[in-house]
Amino acid sequence: MMSPVCYTSSMRHVCLVDKSIIWHRKPILQLTAKKYMPRRNVNVFRRSAIGGRSCFRVLDLWRADHFGIPATVVRLEYDPNRSSFIALLLYKNNICSYVLCPSSIRVGSSFVNHASAPVVFNIGDCLPIQKIPVGSTIHNLELYCGSGGLYIRAGGSFGTLVRKFNVLDTVIIKLRTGLRKAVPLSCRATLGTVSNKNNWSISLGKAGRSRWLSRRPVVRGVAMNPVDHPHGGGEGKKSKKADPMNIWGKVFKWRSTKIKFS
Repeated sequence: MMSPVCYTSSMRHVCLVDKSIIWHRKPILQLTAKKYMPRRNVNVFRRSAIGGRSCFRVLDLWRADHFGIPATVVRLEYDPNRSSFIALLLYKNNICSYVLCPSSIRVGSSFVNHASAPVVFNIGDCLPIQKIPVGSTIHNLELYCGSGGLYIRAGGSFGTLVRKFNVLDTVIIKLRTGLRKAVPLSCRATLGTVSNKNNWSISLGKAGRSRWLSRRPVVRGVAMNPVDHPHGGGEGKKSKKADPMNIWGKVFKWRSTKIKFS
């Protein structure tokens, strides 16, 4: 018999994602790496705390190996370093690897890394964009051939293949923000949407749970002293008439965050 839930002040507003199908034990040691933690610096670790101990899961973001060899999803795991879940694949040649878990994928599903156009397209398959039909939903997108997945990796994110230009060797990908990216046809992507689409609705409920995730409290700049922030100083809640800045005096709002490549 299960004990009734105690709705204390720290649990009343908690909203977490259902992880009943997620592996609750340790990951494979051979597919993990130790996090590099430089010395404690105020500027680098301004809003970071010690938090719980975790290791880095090495993901296969290239998906350019084991062409044509089917892989089976052994289990779904939680990754503390990203907002989406990850899937442990076991190939027919007895090689394991971690990949981003697409939505609607369960234990026992099959993935294949294709080098050419397959007969049937399945969610989780990775293949060149040139072989993907127009209108398909993709994630883990490469920006140039061989770079590995750099775009569309957050939980619940996806991109839509809008149009192909075979003459220009370019394809247009529409992101959820409305931004359109031009990518070479030789780049690779994975079919489907990234898992954990309800990650945005998480409510931690208390400050302690945020500290477990290595997050320190966020303090408004207008509440600081002039030596600590460009918005600091003044009497009461008086704030300066200036653009929102960070502690280094750089404007960080109302500007494009798009990555520019030369």
